[in-house]
Amino acid sequence: RIRTRWMGSKALVDVAITTPVGVSASANKAIENRVRQSLLDLERGVLVDADVRASPQNEVTCPLLTASSIEHHEDTSVTNVEHEAREMLENHDDVASIERCTIRYEDTLNTVVDANIRVDPTQLNRISDVTALASDLRTILEQSDHIHKANIYLDLNNHQPTITTESMKKKEEEEASSLQ
Repeated sequence: RIRTRWMGSKALVDVAITTPVGVSASANKAIENRVRQSLLDLERGVLVDADVRASPQNEVTCPLLTASSIEHHEDTSVTNVEHEAREMLENHDDVASIERCTIRYEDTLNTVVDANIRVDPTQLNRISDVTALASDLRTILEQSDHIHKANIYLDLNNHQPTITTESMKKKEEEEASSLQ
């Protein structure tokens, strides 16, 4: 397909080329560049620019455009998946808190959960305990119909309580009342 537009005495050309099945993306790019340069060389002085696009005969389509054949539920929004994942993790006895829960997609259709979880390190005495906990949490999440894969990141550090202005005032009040 060729489309030409004139701007005064100069022309712009758009060319769409269909290449054989199996031609790589880099080969298509090389074809585009060669055709473009050939057109510009042939019509020097007349042709201002050439836009050349090469694509294979049976071009692969984005899976999102064809995903209608895959069963999707109404409640599979990122927010709902995150809520479900957090709820499942919070119900586990060894989870102290969920620091971050990120939902992302692989291959445009598979939901992946990345969960950063804080646990009480005094409850986990051996590396095998930590490994078993991570495996258990991953299994719990992957049993969901909405989660294809789960990555669990455990935070085993002893965390000091966060000092806020409110907690400082309360501490000062307690100290003042104990001095009286």
